Amino acid sequence: VLEKAFGKAMDILGIRIPNSHKNVDPNHQELSTSTAKLMEEVNDKVEYFISKINHPDIIEIRCAGFLIALEFRNEACVLACFERLKEYHILVDGFLFHKTALRIAPALIITKSELDRVAEVINLEK
Repeated sequence: VLEKAFGKAMDILGIRIPNSHKNVDPNHQELSTSTAKLMEEVNDKVEYFISKINHPDIIEIRCAGFLIALEFRNEACVLACFERLKEYHILVDGFLFHKTALRIAPALIITKSELDRVAEVINLEK
């Protein structure tokens, strides 16, 4: 299916990723290099984003790649931040069994200026 949509390979963040598992050895140097570049790009953006967040009610930031959880002091802080982000059309999600955290999962292609905007809205206090 991907081959029909993207041809024999696709570009993600300007990195050529082969997508035909029939023709690519998982240990192939090109795939390993592409994956390493992609992970480095994601890690750089995550560190950049975290450095921009400075809301006084956030007590912890947890992440695994671009799956980011912001832990707030209480549920009211989460709801206020959630509503603020919704006002600015920024999609986030809560946790079903953890009412004091907010989940952010941006696309890998998000830019630093878009991350700046998300951090700016999170940092607003109303």
